Amino acid sequence: MIWIAIIRKYKNFFFLIGVALITLFIGLYIGLQKGSFLPYNQRKVEVHTSHQTLIEQIEALGKMELVRYQIKDVIEHRRGSGYAYLPDAKVLLVVEGEAVGCINLKDINEDRVEMIGDSIYIRLPSPELCYHKVNHEKSKVYDTQFTLLANEAGMVDEAYKKAETQIRDTALKSGIIEQTKQNAKLILKPMLEQMSGKTVFLSFDLETGSLIHQDR
Repeated sequence: MIWIAIIRKYKNFFFLIGVALITLFIGLYIGLQKGSFLPYNQRKVEVHTSHQTLIEQIEALGKMELVRYQIKDVIEHRRGSGYAYLPDAKVLLVVEGEAVGCINLKDINEDRVEMIGDSIYIRLPSPELCYHKVNHEKSKVYDTQFTLLANEAGMVDEAYKKAETQIRDTALKSGIIEQTKQNAKLILKPMLEQMSGKTVFLSFDLETGSLIHQDR
């Protein structure tokens, strides 16, 4: 009888305690399901990315890629502090990139082709450096020194731009244009001869002489 009287007297209190315990257990269950009580580095973090993509221009391409140079460069980029007692800021990058030589086949028209007997003479457009670029996925910042006051991100960006220029210069100095020309002859000549059933002679815009330039 005493317990019944106590329960009746404090029934509101016991009701609130019960509700609080139920709420606590529900919260613990949901937290365990979602991993909220896991260490921070073990939680599943949701990442959402939105895009608003617009195609600005569609361009027809007729460039035939004939050679690719894979180039690796170690670049040290410095920036003076401007003070005699402070060291220069420095970033060291290990860069991988590529340069591609090609010929623009869109420029070929009937004026560039002449047929004489069983032979076809074709004057091709001059080989060109189609593109050169840094492969950022394979490149990395190896080291930085004294860049706290020198805008480290800006220095890294400058270094990558210089590396891209170096990739272009290295490819050109290494003869990528001449290699593109040689590969054009190796690839296009047998292909065209098989298609036409005739002997094909190739020349290029930069070469002197008439259209009929025997390339044996």
